[in-house]
Amino acid sequence: MKFLIGGGTGLIGRSLVSSLRSTGHNVQVISRKPKEKNDLSWDSIKKNGLPSDVDVIVNLSGRNIGEVNLLFFIKENYYSYIEEVFTSRIDTTKLLVDLSKSAPIKAFINASAVGFYPPDLQTTYDESAPPRDCNFITNLVNQWEDAAQIPSRPDIRQIQLRTGVVLSKDSHFIRTVRHVFPLGFCNPIGTGRQWMSWIHLDDMVRIIEYVSDLERVFPSGPVNCTSPKPVQQVTFAKAMAESLGAPMNIFSDAPIPSFLFTLLLGRDRATLVLDGQRVIPRKLLNAGFEFKYPDIADALENIFGRRPRS
Repeated sequence: MKFLIGGGTGLIGRSLVSSLRSTGHNVQVISRKPKEKNDLSWDSIKKNGLPSDVDVIVNLSGRNIGEVNLLFFIKENYYSYIEEVFTSRIDTTKLLVDLSKSAPIKAFINASAVGFYPPDLQTTYDESAPPRDCNFITNLVNQWEDAAQIPSRPDIRQIQLRTGVVLSKDSHFIRTVRHVFPLGFCNPIGTGRQWMSWIHLDDMVRIIEYVSDLERVFPSGPVNCTSPKPVQQVTFAKAMAESLGAPMNIFSDAPIPSFLFTLLLGRDRATLVLDGQRVIPRKLLNAGFEFKYPDIADALENIFGRRPRS
């Protein structure tokens, strides 16, 4: 099949492109600065439209929402960054949707996030949960998913990938915490009770390939791209520290104060680490998808080569 990948130079995109090409698929990448001969720029897509032979569009575009930058303490810089967080997702999605309305594609797969679901310690969410706009993140994801709808094309498969925290050696999340945990700072964040719905990068790529396989019957709509076994943050912190061989400090039960993350990320984005959702990939499980790394211990052992004791 012929794939067109928006955001193909990011963490998930790079792995997806490599995997698709290794299995014989034809892949073109859209990026701001194309690196390979056959890749496309967003400007060229706007000007010339989509290639005529594309079967599946996968749009993974979007600026990292978890960036920490001292320049963000200047309000103008922070507001400019937040605007780009929105536009890099929603504007690219709208562009591809508009171009897809009359294109002979067979599937449109767009990134989304588990931030669609409101933070909650008690509720277990699956794809049937209705939308609720209760904070900055849910507002962003609701707009993102709304932009990805192509009601005039009921003939094509339309998927929204509600992705959890992606774990791999190269993920921004892992690179950040591995610099902290070897120092002994394996403390829970905030209360530590917040849920963390996560996915190993390998499984994330396999999910995209699974839902884009046109020979397989799979329903359109949102798909939770998370492990079937979410964990609370305090459980993840302990497992991560054990995988890294990090020493437990004498204050290991003391939480890292919430205000530090509010200071670093801003009040709007702090919910990414201070709150969480317990999300189950119901559609994938019902379809018979088998996770390679269903347990956090399996995932961390693969990434770091050491299995957590617990």
